[in-house]
Amino acid sequence: MLSHAAMKKIRSVYDGRPLVIEGANGSMGLSISTVLREIKIKPSKILLTTFKSAPHSHWVNNHDCVFSLKSVDSNFQIKRREIIESFGDGVNVIYGAGYGRPNMFLADGDGVINSNVGNLLAYSEFKNILSLAYMSSSELYTGSMKEVNEESPLLSTPQHPRGIYIEAKRLGESIVSNILSKTIGRVAVYRIALATPPMMLENDGRVLADLIKSAMKNKSFT
Repeated sequence: MLSHAAMKKIRSVYDGRPLVIEGANGSMGLSISTVLREIKIKPSKILLTTFKSAPHSHWVNNHDCVFSLKSVDSNFQIKRREIIESFGDGVNVIYGAGYGRPNMFLADGDGVINSNVGNLLAYSEFKNILSLAYMSSSELYTGSMKEVNEESPLLSTPQHPRGIYIEAKRLGESIVSNILSKTIGRVAVYRIALATPPMMLENDGRVLADLIKSAMKNKSFT
């Protein structure tokens, strides 16, 4: 539960300002849509980016003045820059590119690198970003056999079967901390674990999704 003071601070940053959601159809992107509605934050304009799908109705039906782009399009970075610059000053960015689903990121190394490195690094060229939150992954703790925290050493190597995803996320964190922090007023990195979206996603092969689907199929929720 967030305190009243914390909620007031969050609203002061996000309410009435333009917002960019990268990875809008992912677990965290869709969850953010729900949170914005529940705590009554209304961005003035929203840019949604996805890999190749249209924005989920969860976004379109619940928010006004929505723009959208697909990162697979050849002119993605050019169009994204045009839209963000048209938003004026004070743009907030929540960068949730992925993929968050192993069955997807294991099959598309190029997409993982583009979304977590190339498309992220381009934010160093923007002059009107107020804040950027980068959603990293608890996959970085792969190999740890005990409880971990933000200061725990990372044990995986580039040779790990999920190495492309892990190293891309780690590089994304470094880009935010060492490059974007120089041009953006406020940056933060969050390592997300056990994320479940507000609805079932197609081809979601994660353990939590499998457990939920099994419970729904068997009508057993205890």
